[in-house]
Amino acid sequence: MKPPATGALRTRLTLLQPLDGLDDNGGFTQSYVPLASLWGEIVPTHARDRFRAGRMEVSITHHITLRAFAGLTGEMRLATATRSFLIHGLEDVDALARFVLCHCEEIRP
Repeated sequence: MKPPATGALRTRLTLLQPLDGLDDNGGFTQSYVPLASLWGEIVPTHARDRFRAGRMEVSITHHITLRAFAGLTGEMRLATATRSFLIHGLEDVDALARFVLCHCEEIRP
């Protein structure tokens, strides 16, 4: 896979790190806190409708290319001002650890 073209990383993204905590009933909660601001390229790859748990769901997947970031894991999320993405997998774009391709699914409210 080729690295992104100059100027392709033009979408501002926030890298969100999971933060585990306790709730009032002795259980656990998970929230996400901002870790870093990054520039990236978002490319939609696939969309599908599925009937699940008695209702229709839409799944939209994307490839998001970023400059490599130390400590980036699949447990983190990416967000723009209006959209959020689950990271399902990470791939080294050019085998030089300069760019990473995130296989993501958009989180729909």
